[in-house]
Amino acid sequence: MTELDLEANDIGLEEIIVLSKALQVNSNLKILKLNNMNLRFDELQSILQIFQFNSTLQHLHLGDNCISTAEATLIAQSLQQNCPLTTLNLSGNELRNEGVTAIAQALQFNTTLTCLSLERTSIDIDGIKSISEVLESNSTLQNLNISRNIIRGGINSLSQSLQTNFTLTSLHLLGTQIGDDDCSAIAQLLQFNSTLTYLNLSKTVSALGIQYISQALYSNTTLKILDISFSLVGNEGIT
Repeated sequence: MTELDLEANDIGLEEIIVLSKALQVNSNLKILKLNNMNLRFDELQSILQIFQFNSTLQHLHLGDNCISTAEATLIAQSLQQNCPLTTLNLSGNELRNEGVTAIAQALQFNTTLTCLSLERTSIDIDGIKSISEVLESNSTLQNLNISRNIIRGGINSLSQSLQTNFTLTSLHLLGTQIGDDDCSAIAQLLQFNSTLTYLNLSKTVSALGIQYISQALYSNTTLKILDISFSLVGNEGIT
């Protein structure tokens, strides 16, 4: 068995401890999905103990749990110790700026994580700044999802860091309520970045915003997919 999905199962600490001990000696499982399980601090702590012994589990999904700043700090400690994870899904958790900052700081030392989802984690401009700072030095992360966070006004720092980042290939900004100035910053990013191949701006951009981005695409030869679905683009943005 290479994948285990326990989503929405109501199991307690005792069962989590049994699972953790079993996976500490398991060398086959690669994907563990624990979404929507109402995980608490002690339960998450037990789950993370797996990585002290297991070097094969690579994908951990913890979406829609009760993970806040305290739990995020636990995860950050595990990431800083270079656990073997390549994919970490934390979407739908109340990480807020403090929790995301802890995760971001850990990525300064982590050399394995390539895919990180922070969708719907209640972050704003300060959280984006923390992520931007780590992207200036991180050379491992390839896929970043910060969709459905209200980050209006925070794209400039992200744009500046990605102008010198040569690793990230996919950026998800769906439903982030960014403004036209943010789109201008994205346009500047696209003029200088030669790595990004996928950009999701669905439910995000206005007609003026897409005009800024369209102009940048004249000189960008790297981006392959631009998603602006369900946006208020209209004829003005297309022409």
